[in-house]
Amino acid sequence: MMIMGRKTFDSFGGKPLPKRLNVVITRQKDYEPEGAHVVNNVEEAIEYCRGLVDSGAWPDEVFIIGGGEIYKQMMPATDRILLTEIHEEVTGDTKFPEFSEDEFEEIERHPRRKPVAFDFVTYERI
Repeated sequence: MMIMGRKTFDSFGGKPLPKRLNVVITRQKDYEPEGAHVVNNVEEAIEYCRGLVDSGAWPDEVFIIGGGEIYKQMMPATDRILLTEIHEEVTGDTKFPEFSEDEFEEIERHPRRKPVAFDFVTYERI
């Protein structure tokens, strides 16, 4: 399962990513993309996904894939962060929110250097 904001969903061409449940958060009342479940806020997204997990319909892992405001709102419900740290100057208007080492600890780091320098890092809530 993946939870994302409308702009993130639209960045995929307005089509759901295959073989995944796409849950889209938007305030637009008339937004009804084919192949995605639409909710109006983070709380509805959590409730919907929790219901699917509790019923056994889906595995219990939910990925939050953006945008920035959705990341920020979901942090209190987050147990694990899978983060790509890019070591080059990147232009863009969305960044992952800051989080405290008092709340999350790094448990894995996988550095990569090609084609760009980045680390794939896993953090878990303490």
